[in-house]
Amino acid sequence: MINEGYELGHADEIVFGQNNTKQKMGTTGLLTNNVIDRTQYYTQAVILALIPFLKTDLY
Repeated sequence: MINEGYELGHADEIVFGQNNTKQKMGTTGLLTNNVIDRTQYYTQAVILALIPFLKTDLY
């Protein structure tokens, strides 16, 4: 559906039959049955992105 031009949130709503998923659990929550929500997903990504600044001697 994305390749056909659908926005991800709209495609999620069609595929999963739920409304307002962009403001709720997001795609990550839908795909993991809310084991990982969007906040957890981005928190880990930000922490990992900070590694080069925290370990400057390695980069």
